[in-house]
Amino acid sequence: MSLRWPHVVILSRAKDPVSLLIVFAMAFLATPLFAETVQFRLEQDVGPGIPAEITLIADRAEQPKATQDLTDAFDLARKFHADLDPANPEGTIAKINAKGMKATYVIRPDLANALAGALEVAQQTAGLFDFVSGRDNSLFFKKDFRRVQINTKKHEIFLKAEGVQLNLNPLLPGLLADHIASELTTRGWKNFFISLDGIVLARGRDANGPWKIPVDDLSKRSAKHAFLYEAQDQAAATFVSKSKYKAPDLRGVTLFNESAAKALGYAIAISELGLKQGLFFLGDHPFLKGILVDAQGQFHKVPE
Repeated sequence: MSLRWPHVVILSRAKDPVSLLIVFAMAFLATPLFAETVQFRLEQDVGPGIPAEITLIADRAEQPKATQDLTDAFDLARKFHADLDPANPEGTIAKINAKGMKATYVIRPDLANALAGALEVAQQTAGLFDFVSGRDNSLFFKKDFRRVQINTKKHEIFLKAEGVQLNLNPLLPGLLADHIASELTTRGWKNFFISLDGIVLARGRDANGPWKIPVDDLSKRSAKHAFLYEAQDQAAATFVSKSKYKAPDLRGVTLFNESAAKALGYAIAISELGLKQGLFFLGDHPFLKGILVDAQGQFHKVPE
């Protein structure tokens, strides 16, 4: 059986359902009669200035369900973003920070899982990545994550000290990608690709083979040295430090993990270490895969 390129249905970015259906119907009429596998693609913002694109592989007969599920996934991601935002007074994180009390708080299951993942990365990196601080950023020493305990079974977070503040903003793109992936998986979808602010997340396969994640040398030139990483059930997070002084020998870090948020957390931590120590960290944590781009644009893959 020969392979065929899938037909692509680009769904409207508009939130107005009428606009969405019109573009959708036009794309459907243009579909070749022999096409069976379709790439449904929808792009919307999941937060202020945070665009995301989802590509979903499905049979063309699943068109109505694909449209609805993609739209719902974006809507739920926006609500999750609002709940995570420490600047949103109605969000869970902001409410916990406002109280700042040593206490146990009951939270949403998805938020408990997100915090548990962040805590795992903080523990594995010995605080190089940390999402916990004091109210005035000077109450504690380093490794503030030790003042937080998460119970995912009871959906609880326990703050062990007064004045603890939570900030998941550094992990936000990864958390949102994981949230969308979880929602699509729950609804029965197995093959999709999410691109979101330096994050790519692949589940299953593309229509004609593995998903391919591009990794480039992070240069500002129009022509870049790059390669494609074949991925199944993997997320990749690329982080480029804005500081030129912490690790001048390191241009950027791309980390691979099943969880996009964890991949991003580890990438942030390794960017603090620099090239030599970053490579050593990856070698010392065999469950991680990464690509470090040095100041000259050379790739350093671990494992090779």
